[in-house]
Amino acid sequence: MIILLFKTTILNSRDVNLVAGGLSLLVGVNNWSVDIGDEDKVLRLKTQRNIAEEVVDLLSKHGFSCEILK
Repeated sequence: MIILLFKTTILNSRDVNLVAGGLSLLVGVNNWSVDIGDEDKVLRLKTQRNIAEEVVDLLSKHGFSCEILK
């Protein structure tokens, strides 16, 4: 299992809802979360493979930016 962390520009639950469907298709409903209370609005994913590029593309299509945290 791989854990990926991203800094995002997702601001609130409305924003989360915009990307929820795509994230759920990528990794499953229970395998992602966004901490909108964190200053970096951290997106956390559990996945079997590195899908960082797909995540960046998905968020970008919805008007958000994100970058992988190391």
